[in-house]
Amino acid sequence: MTSDPQVTLCIPTYQSETFIERTLGHASAQSHRNLRVLVSIDQSTDATEEICRRYAAADSRFEVYAHESRMGWAHNLNFLLDKVESEFFCIYFHDDIIDPRYLELLLAELISRPDAASSQADTLHVDPRGRQRRSSGRAQEGSDFDRVVAALADPFVGSPLRALIRTALAKPDVRFPAASVQGFGGHIPFTAALLAAGPVLHVPEILYWRPDKRKGGLVDGWKKTPIRDLVSDHRINAREILETIDRCEATEAERTVMRFVAALHLMAVLRQRETGAGERTLVAATEISSAFEIDTPPDELREISARQRRLILAAHVDLVRRELVHHLSHRAVRAAMDVANDIGWMDALVGVPELGRQYLGVLRQRYLPSQIPAELRTWELVG
Repeated sequence: MTSDPQVTLCIPTYQSETFIERTLGHASAQSHRNLRVLVSIDQSTDATEEICRRYAAADSRFEVYAHESRMGWAHNLNFLLDKVESEFFCIYFHDDIIDPRYLELLLAELISRPDAASSQADTLHVDPRGRQRRSSGRAQEGSDFDRVVAALADPFVGSPLRALIRTALAKPDVRFPAASVQGFGGHIPFTAALLAAGPVLHVPEILYWRPDKRKGGLVDGWKKTPIRDLVSDHRINAREILETIDRCEATEAERTVMRFVAALHLMAVLRQRETGAGERTLVAATEISSAFEIDTPPDELREISARQRRLILAAHVDLVRRELVHHLSHRAVRAAMDVANDIGWMDALVGVPELGRQYLGVLRQRYLPSQIPAELRTWELVG
């Protein structure tokens, strides 16, 4: 192992024999060499452990941990985070690809700003049909309130999970929900805690590639999980986010707004799963947390910036519309009418056109095939 490494790459993996060697190769090829690579193998029945140990035998910077019992996504990640001792760390997911300059460029940004908690680049997502979508990072400055609202309300917040993170500002609060069973939505409290920890910097280059909709991935597992189990995890997510909000330097009015935004975000994620599962009855927000009241936006929204207010009201309208469509699809006319009243409250909303233009810009983005690493051009390698 490298003596006193500056950066730790955390690789959580599970049943990954078809692509883990490629992932380890990109970790080893980083231009920043003062590096420690931690690999945690959740209980796997394929050749994942054999491949990882063979790699570690050839590169002393690699450490491999194999677990005999199933840990789950969140616990496997926290296992790695607990072992981080370096000044900086990042999570490198087992089926992704990173540019050789990934650590070098993100590290340079963080070193230039000792107050910053993280630095992120742009991520290019590629689906099995070869369609591409660029997730552009975004610098986040301002107060704890500004950054947490961005984490939960701004659809263009980038890829915080794929950021390089300053350990001193992240520990002990930036973690995944320890009590989570399925890990459902565990990235949400992690992201909120990370943005609360300090400013986010941005390197405007594609340095990370992500295969989307891979068969057998984490989201596939969530699709098969009973809603009651997802609700249980979401209650834990809500508790974690509310604890983050309580730690923030903020006024009580700002905390009220943050709680409202957290409720909107978590409920939108849950509504998507409920609709996909064909649930007739929607879980009430107050069943996730007694602090979640989403029927009417709080008066405290008047005290925040116009842009923040537009983002939050647009998120509220989006959630209301999800619920309206759900009720109509199940012919629950009375429930649909009740929900429609909330949309009427939003008649003067000006944020929707603005967000619509931004979404259109994302959809219009087109990239040359050369921007996709060769390994992702043949989908069978990551399928």
